[in-house]
Amino acid sequence: MAEDERDQIPADQNFDPRELLYRRVAFEDLDQDGKVSVAAIRITDCSCNRSKYSQPMDALSQKYPRENGVGSFAVGVLPPELYCENSRKHCEVSVVHDPDYASSPPNPAHTEIRMNRRGEPWVRGREMSKTVQRKLRQIIVDNMDVVIAPMPVIRS
Repeated sequence: MAEDERDQIPADQNFDPRELLYRRVAFEDLDQDGKVSVAAIRITDCSCNRSKYSQPMDALSQKYPRENGVGSFAVGVLPPELYCENSRKHCEVSVVHDPDYASSPPNPAHTEIRMNRRGEPWVRGREMSKTVQRKLRQIIVDNMDVVIAPMPVIRS
């Protein structure tokens, strides 16, 4: 085993409901009141960073750190399940710590919000109903605080 592999944090699925998740936000994602818009949150394979293993600054884009900010919300605001009235299906919502050591730089805090139909296995990239996605996006933005404000991008 290589020395750097011994330093890697294993996946840790124990989440305190008060633990924060950090998510990158762009200036264009904010409304007039400085709140993140619902349209800015992508739900399918939604990536965040865990506060247990990172700080808000760690969620900034390495490529464009000034053009991005960071929003945070507590794990406990995410419901374990959502119901879609249109399809009459239940969707399970889970938070999964999925450290990413293949990226550059490595991200031991990488965490995903995943959704799957009740009783079915989670499949990367599978989209749930638009209604359920909209409900979850709304829950996230209603509970998200911008902890690092993004800067407007000035293009010449």
